[in-house]
Amino acid sequence: MSVNLRGYQIALINSIRSEFAAGKNRVIGQLQTGGGKTVIFTKIAFDTLAKNDSARVLILTDRTELRMQAQSKAKALGIRTSAIQAGERYDAGARLFVGMVQTVSSRIAELKYLLRSVQLVIIDEAHEGIFQKLYPYFDSAYVIGFTATPLSTKKHRLDKYYQAVVCGPTTQALIDDGYLCPYRHFEPGGVHIKDLVKKKDGEFTDESQLIQLRTKSVHDGVKLAFNGVFAGKKTLVFCVNVEHANETCKLIEGFGVSCKVVTSETGVAERKAALAWFSVTPGACLVNCGILTKGYDEPTIEHVICLRSIGSLTLYLQILGRGSRPSAGKVEFLFTDFGSNKELHGRWDIDRDWQRLFIVDYKQVGDALKL
Repeated sequence: MSVNLRGYQIALINSIRSEFAAGKNRVIGQLQTGGGKTVIFTKIAFDTLAKNDSARVLILTDRTELRMQAQSKAKALGIRTSAIQAGERYDAGARLFVGMVQTVSSRIAELKYLLRSVQLVIIDEAHEGIFQKLYPYFDSAYVIGFTATPLSTKKHRLDKYYQAVVCGPTTQALIDDGYLCPYRHFEPGGVHIKDLVKKKDGEFTDESQLIQLRTKSVHDGVKLAFNGVFAGKKTLVFCVNVEHANETCKLIEGFGVSCKVVTSETGVAERKAALAWFSVTPGACLVNCGILTKGYDEPTIEHVICLRSIGSLTLYLQILGRGSRPSAGKVEFLFTDFGSNKELHGRWDIDRDWQRLFIVDYKQVGDALKL
């Protein structure tokens, strides 16, 4: 596979190979959102296939776009490829398999032989607990998990499944080298953390957030977020739930801003049209809830508004990462935080100790790792 890798991407690949050479066979590669994880692991997969004619590689992802991207590149290189997706039989004679993790997990009985026969397994978003039931089938394979946030939690200890984590450059280093944009963090007020109620998996109830977000002071703050330094900025908004997203879109339209909304209730064609419109429309605003948190790359985003509180550090960094990619004429991005999320997790660009978080439950270390 011919691709011009950045220096830190080459260094990360070499670090993973060094861990394998030292006798380990399960390694996590950590790299901040926007650093190019997909390019790295696609390169590793194709290099493995090129060096060994009998090798077979499995890429597991939870993103349809990545599955299609890998298949397209493999086809161009003449590599026999098979998708593992719902409602279709896979090609047992292929060399590269690209599967949606949800589909693979639900078809373990059928795929058991395949899972045990591949030489290399690459797992995208390896911090997700959904992969746990698959690890026992990879005993004879090398496994590389990629994630921006190799966090161990009480329910999902990554150090139980991986022997080491190798880290890419810090967020600040990527900013300094021009690969990510710097940002400014604004806290206009809104949610008071002490008044929130937590529910399953450490997230906050919709009700306890919306009581504080459906107020005149917050609505006035949202209006101000489209004036002054924010005026004319292409803006992505994250909301609590579908109803809140629809309300917020109408609110913002009332300020004279061109705005659309995408939620789980938005049809595929309508969502595609909204994303295309947002991409080419200066000063546009796109409101969503739980849809554009990962796998969405739109470098022209200049302003991210968070109208919710986020219990998960991973989700917090993913949301901020939507604005971090550079584009022509973009020197920074703005983050307006109505959910007191910096109080919970610290600034986006601080240097977090991922080696420690790989083996320590983040909830137990608290303020020590959000300097």
